[in-house]
Formats: sequence, structure tokens, C-alpha cells
Amino acid sequence: MLLLMDEVFDLKNRNQWLRRRIVAILQQIAKTMFGDSINRSVKFLITETAFLFIFYLYFVQCLLNVICFSIW
Repeated sequence: MLLLMDEVFDLKNRNQWLRRRIVAILQQIAKTMFGDSINRSVKFLITETAFLFIFYLYFVQCLLNVICFSIW
């Protein structure tokens, strides 16, 4: 999108202020359009990772209990 704006407005060498403004506007549009879906994805990933970590710790604890009881 930025490359298109560079070509249309010839922003490569001149008027860097306008280029920065267009970049800021495009970032705001992207955040507005994709922000919720990205937030949901990150939240899901963190939740699933935490669940798997807790399950892993529980599994290790059970495994250690089995080993300890079999040794004694």
C-alpha cells in the first residue's frame, strides 16, 4: 500500500512529512481493521500455552510420584 502511495504522490525523495502522515494513517487503518482479530489470536495463544504448561507440570509431578513410589 505504501509503495502505491509512493508512486501516486511521488514521495520517495520529496515531502517526507506527507509520507510520514500517510504511513501513520495506514497504520491506524491496519490497527482498526485487524486489531481485534490479532488480540483474540494472541489471547488464545497465551491461554492455550498456559494450559499446556500447567498440564505439563501436572504430568511431570505425577511421573515423579510414580517413580518415587516404585523406588521405595
